[in-house]
Amino acid sequence: MKLLDGEKIKELLCYDMGVLVRETTASTNDDAMACGGIVFAMSQTAGRGRMNRKFFSGEGGLYFSICFPLDGELHIAEMTAPFSPSRLTVSAGIGVCKTLIEYGYDASIKWVNDVYVSGKKVCGILAQGAPNKAVVGIGIDLNCKIPEYLSGIAASLHFEGDTEIFAARTINNVLDQIISPDIGFLQENCFTLGKRVIVRGGEGIAVGINGDGALIVDMGGEKISVSYGEAEIKF
Repeated sequence: MKLLDGEKIKELLCYDMGVLVRETTASTNDDAMACGGIVFAMSQTAGRGRMNRKFFSGEGGLYFSICFPLDGELHIAEMTAPFSPSRLTVSAGIGVCKTLIEYGYDASIKWVNDVYVSGKKVCGILAQGAPNKAVVGIGIDLNCKIPEYLSGIAASLHFEGDTEIFAARTINNVLDQIISPDIGFLQENCFTLGKRVIVRGGEGIAVGINGDGALIVDMGGEKISVSYGEAEIKF
């Protein structure tokens, strides 16, 4: 298993952040919380998604977490940005989706924390906060062998380019979006919109995204904003 070149990634970043690369770890989110900066791993033994669900993290994927100092606002190198877990998650999703589209993939966002290509999940995102720091973890199936039990919903990108350039470009896009999220892009590329969804409090039609990245759901005449939890699409 060829390790990523952390120094090359750091040189390509538009933001001054430390980069650490590990062959394998339990969780890059946990490592980034402990070490700060950006932590990559070639595989994870205890990767997790929302609600502590197991997140497949086999060899061939791009798994990394970014840690930010937090004192009411996120600190990103010399920049700051408002903080909420949902806004951080949505911003990361926009950044990943923009990168994939730039590379020619048919990418879209499933609110709140997944990126899809051609109808299958290729990326999961998990944001977490602590009293003085926040972290966002991103897992992208670049060249994974997808297990049979996930083959119906997940896919590999079969990526053939320079992984370090892809990684740096993704991080730059993610950090740009955390500072100033392109909600218009999310509106245009969120396939949850227009679908009937099940959310906390009931069921309705996903009709929009507000400036904080919350999903607007029409519950039969009453519109509510959903800033956390899930929006299960009802087929």
